[in-house]
Amino acid sequence: MDLDIKVKILGGQNTEPKQLQVLDANFAVIAEHWISQRNYSFSLPNQLYTIRLNLVSGKRYDLIAAADKNSTAKIVFDLRDEKSLLEQISVLPLELTPEERLLHSIFGDKGIIKKSNPLNATLELGITVARLWTRQNGVWTTKLLPEIKQEKLISGELTVTIKPTGLFHLLEIQNPNRVSQFISVPKGNTVKCIIRRTSNPFIAAFYDVTLKLSNRRAQALLSLMNSGDMSRAKSLWSLNDAEDLLQEKISDPIAAAIGGYYLLKTGELLRMHNWAENLSRWFEWLPDGHIIYAWQMILENNNKEAFENNDRRIRNSLLRSMEGGMPIFSEGVRLLYDGLVMCSYTFEQSDESIEKALKDVRAFLANSDSTKETTTYFGSYPELPDKEPFGNPILPPLFTENRLIGNSVSYDIVQKLNESSHHEL
Repeated sequence: MDLDIKVKILGGQNTEPKQLQVLDANFAVIAEHWISQRNYSFSLPNQLYTIRLNLVSGKRYDLIAAADKNSTAKIVFDLRDEKSLLEQISVLPLELTPEERLLHSIFGDKGIIKKSNPLNATLELGITVARLWTRQNGVWTTKLLPEIKQEKLISGELTVTIKPTGLFHLLEIQNPNRVSQFISVPKGNTVKCIIRRTSNPFIAAFYDVTLKLSNRRAQALLSLMNSGDMSRAKSLWSLNDAEDLLQEKISDPIAAAIGGYYLLKTGELLRMHNWAENLSRWFEWLPDGHIIYAWQMILENNNKEAFENNDRRIRNSLLRSMEGGMPIFSEGVRLLYDGLVMCSYTFEQSDESIEKALKDVRAFLANSDSTKETTTYFGSYPELPDKEPFGNPILPPLFTENRLIGNSVSYDIVQKLNESSHHEL
């Protein structure tokens, strides 16, 4: 007999879409539902689940779904009383999952894995360091973010607000004995950064990092778009909002890029007018603007002859996007790769710039977390993506400007660091 799960949401924003996720005993997401109503029902095989409610604001709540005598689980998310909601049981019992027991062994009092992991290595939790990287004129500079501290992260969740200045930014969360996470941070926006302890100790990072924009309308569209279910997205949110965001590019080019991606994915090219071209011309530092404009040209020229007449403009727009770094949004990385593949085919793999760009983007894709809304990848340096879970233990300690930077990075990184004169390590 199936388990009937009935979810009720009290309080909160009425008009914003919300995401329900179902997690099994191994903390794997097995089902997702985007909803706009306050009452929602669905059925699953009868066992214990965690029901997760994700809000556009970035807040997340977990509750247990267990069957009553009628094989029904009633879940009430009362957003009017957040304190009581957070105090309810929100994780599956330890005896149900070995992953939870292993997680406890990592984040217990000593913070050490006593069992062997797939790489036969011992993990010490150590100190997690957060940095904000800025790219200006091809040079990376960095500063530490002391507000992100290890002792706060150990407690399970930390929320900080970041408002970067400059052009292109990356947030680095340096995981102990593992590669760093690099997360693209939109320029000029106040961004809420939510860092949570991960439920899976075998992935490349200890922490799950999510960025949420201050523009709630843009954030809602981004979350819906990232879900991949565009028919559902169109039913939950008006296309007029995406069109308005793209039109209002002067006041918020980041939100305009989200509107542009949304209109591309829904095939609403007529609503884009010439605004994507203006976004590309007026905000040359924004990689996503060039990608959106390139794809508008690709989709509008839906026959081979028309495409060939614009192939140089498409090519140049895609290459121009890479001058400022990787796109801010994961959707942009995917479209950039697909566009470069098309150009490689069009120019019969003879265009050296296209082939080099394609190689670089392929490396970022291979080491990225495509489930994230903003571009997120793993590596030891902003331009060196690498998802290997641990650093190279055979390298000797490395120094730059008489400062020890550890032995889990390559000599290429030291060379790159020495090329910049403004690093704080």
